[in-house]
Amino acid sequence: MIEDKKPKFFYGYIIVIASFLTVAFSGGTWLNFGVFFTPLSTEFGWTRAMTSSAHSVTVVVFGLLGIVAGRLGDRFGPKVVLIAGGFLMGAGYILMSQTNAIWQLYLFYGVMVGIGLSPTFVIPMSTTARWFVKRRGMVTGIVLAGAGLLKTTSPPVVSWLISSYGWRISYIIFGIVTLVFLIGSAILMKRDPSKVGLL
Repeated sequence: MIEDKKPKFFYGYIIVIASFLTVAFSGGTWLNFGVFFTPLSTEFGWTRAMTSSAHSVTVVVFGLLGIVAGRLGDRFGPKVVLIAGGFLMGAGYILMSQTNAIWQLYLFYGVMVGIGLSPTFVIPMSTTARWFVKRRGMVTGIVLAGAGLLKTTSPPVVSWLISSYGWRISYIIFGIVTLVFLIGSAILMKRDPSKVGLL
């Protein structure tokens, strides 16, 4: 009798869940900058242009380093790069709670969060694609849907946090949530099926 070695559970579905959470929590927290906009500009007297420029810096850094993040993912694997990205994003948010000058806003949010954000889209998408053939379109669509999950549901929660605890404490909470979910999801990532003995 030939032993059936087909696994009862396909690890690729863990990859989909981890990728979905990575895209959801990285994009969801980043896109909530608009909720923090008024408290920041009001407290420090910054103009709209000065405050919104930090978000523009993040977009530029994220866009430019996305290619680099993809290459690093190919070389070192998704886990290492995503853990580094999650750590930088979380640290950037936590440091935002200590912001007292405009240059700190640009450094902590614009640069650190931008660098941390750079691998959180390209690597989950490319890793998921390596794990699936027949259902590749469907699972990458599921991962992509994560980008809109917290974008639509988290602003009311963030507004409540700011009104209840202030924007500084809210950024600390943001940082802790980002560290837990991004690093936790990254730990589950494996480059391709060969890492678990599959074709």
